[in-house]
This record gives sequence, structure tokens and C-alpha cells, in this order.
Amino acid sequence: MTHGERDDKQDIIFKALGDPTRRIILDELAERDGMTLFELTARLVMKHNLSITRQDRMW
Repeated sequence: MTHGERDDKQDIIFKALGDPTRRIILDELAERDGMTLFELTARLVMKHNLSITRQDRMW
């Protein structure tokens, strides 16, 4: 892996961690280890009033 590739991957990671919705998801996963996708989705909708959409792009 070149220095540029490593920087690109780090940029993607930090951009993802900078997103408040993604941080909420990570907090929920850390709090309730072993949750199913259904359980996680239900908690995000009910506890954080997040709407769940299906997106075809990653970031």
C-alpha cells in the first residue's frame, strides 16, 4: 500500500467517524453487542428518531 492509498483510506475512515449518524450507530453497536440488524434498526428509529433508507452509494 502506498502512502497515498493509506491517506485515502484514513480520509474515508475519519469522514465516516465525523458523521453524527454513523457515530450514533457505532454507539448503539458498542452498547448492545450482538444485536441483529433488525434490533439495531428498531433502536435507531425509536430511540434516535432516525429514518432508515437504503442507499446505493457508500459515503
